Amino acid sequence: MNFKKYCRLQLEIQTTADRFSDLGTSDGHAVFRELVEVRARLDRTWELIRQIEHREKGR
Repeated sequence: MNFKKYCRLQLEIQTTADRFSDLGTSDGHAVFRELVEVRARLDRTWELIRQIEHREKGR
């Protein structure tokens, strides 16, 4: 995964989350919350990828 793909995924997930939130229903909000967690997990994963890349460049 590169930075461009990471950003694209974050944007797609957030856009989808926002659309479910806009439904104004409890189910829509539940999907929104889950997708927000997906974004947070993707962010943590991206940080791990960056750490690996940083270590590999130092070799």
